[in-house]
Amino acid sequence: MEEQWISFIQDKWWIIALAIVAIVVIVRIVKTALKWAFILVIAAGLLLYGANYKEIVEDISGTVLSYAKEEAFEAMKSESGQASVSQDAAGNFIVSSPNFQVKGSVDSDEVEITFRGQSFKVSRNEIINTFIQQASEGQ
Repeated sequence: MEEQWISFIQDKWWIIALAIVAIVVIVRIVKTALKWAFILVIAAGLLLYGANYKEIVEDISGTVLSYAKEEAFEAMKSESGQASVSQDAAGNFIVSSPNFQVKGSVDSDEVEITFRGQSFKVSRNEIINTFIQQASEGQ
């Protein structure tokens, strides 16, 4: 039986080589197809997740901005005694304290607060007005 296999290999070596090449090609194609299938599944998952992710990002950014505003207002309360005010003839003012700056105009309902390097605009409220007033009286 061993002689039969040796004889077959010697006579039909090209068929064996062709089969090995075919197996290698099939394995590589299957691997490539599986790679592309995984890539397509991942891309489809990302697209589906990305379609709903906009709302998640908006919620998170709104929460972070809200937290930053609250933290800034608390800092305003605690630093109102250390704040200084500068005002120009046009009615624009800048209130500066160790951690932030408030810029605005006397006749405007909106101010720009810079807190720890982040700037955002807010409507003037009781806390901001009190802070500006206390900083003005402290000078």
